[in-house]
Amino acid sequence: PIQNTSTTLHLQLSICLFLADLLFLTGINRTEPKVLCSLIAGMLHYLYLASFMWMFLEGLHLFLTVRNLKVANYSNSGRFKKRFMYP
Repeated sequence: PIQNTSTTLHLQLSICLFLADLLFLTGINRTEPKVLCSLIAGMLHYLYLASFMWMFLEGLHLFLTVRNLKVANYSNSGRFKKRFMYP
């Protein structure tokens, strides 16, 4: 019962934000080789884009839950995961 769609979304969002912050803090002074700087910038852009997508999926999940006026049960949760989270 503790592992449901909401906690999965929060976990993935937290991992993306943690990795982005860690990469920023470790790579802020590594700007001398242009290739390394470009690689760090590309990875930061990807991680922040992934964070925004996880936030969007969390908002969509909350909207669908409120629209149904009930807590998402296991059948709706499985359908949400298959349709939106897995791709």
